[in-house]
Amino acid sequence: MNYKLIIALGTTALFFTACTNSTNNADGSSDNNDTVVIKQEPAEQQVIVKEVSKAEETTDAPVIASKQIAKGVLNVTKVRVVGSILNVEMAIPNTDKNVFNLNIPSGNIYYIDDATAKKNTLLKDDEGKFMLTPTNDEGQKLWYLGSDDLILITLKFAAPPAESKTISLTFGEYGSFDELPVSR
Repeated sequence: MNYKLIIALGTTALFFTACTNSTNNADGSSDNNDTVVIKQEPAEQQVIVKEVSKAEETTDAPVIASKQIAKGVLNVTKVRVVGSILNVEMAIPNTDKNVFNLNIPSGNIYYIDDATAKKNTLLKDDEGKFMLTPTNDEGQKLWYLGSDDLILITLKFAAPPAESKTISLTFGEYGSFDELPVSR
């Protein structure tokens, strides 16, 4: 941060030095009139960046469904289709800083399309890892061990057909969230 202050002070000093009006007389001496020439320029655009903690970031997210779990509440905050992918986001607020140990095999996380009764499993990437976070190194299960203020969980599935308005999400040992509305 100190370097920003030094740069600002140096720039200011250069600005005032450059704006002083001096004239040379015929004998070679100079007159410093200490007059300042002000040139108006359009204001520079400023970008203000506010650092927000993860807890603040998702406290405004609407909760679609909730389920009481051993050390808190598991909230579904988003069920949205983008292109041909269904994105599901979940959050576990952890203001008490409890230690959570989530260890759910990917095969136990799926949704059922309520309109067609079709089961849909998690998508895999090109390396064969399931598309979910947090995950272990192998990408084969949802895995988290820690005590963050907020635990964010994201899941990616193939999108249900456009006529499907709700899904039922099964989330391992935590059971299912029924009739979750799908937004598009």
